[in-house]
Amino acid sequence: MVRFFILAILISSFVATAYADVSYRRLVNFEWEAIEGASSYNVELTYIRPDNTPGQKYNFTLKTAEWSGKLTPGKYQMILRALDSRKVPGEWSD
Repeated sequence: MVRFFILAILISSFVATAYADVSYRRLVNFEWEAIEGASSYNVELTYIRPDNTPGQKYNFTLKTAEWSGKLTPGKYQMILRALDSRKVPGEWSD
């Protein structure tokens, strides 16, 4: 009976934490200087964990030099690159 109770607490804590992370997201807008001749952009956002190690990555391909979306508060690293009309990518930004 005690084992079941502890497991139930762990599961309910995990569910509450997972729900809290998903439900508390903020709208974020990024905009950068458009690159002449670019037909689209690849954007990569990487969540940086509290111990400064990389976490989940989010990848987008965009037609314009801007991105809007909801992210869980925290530290992120963003890199991007332009693609020309042939879909040939340039170098990733720093």
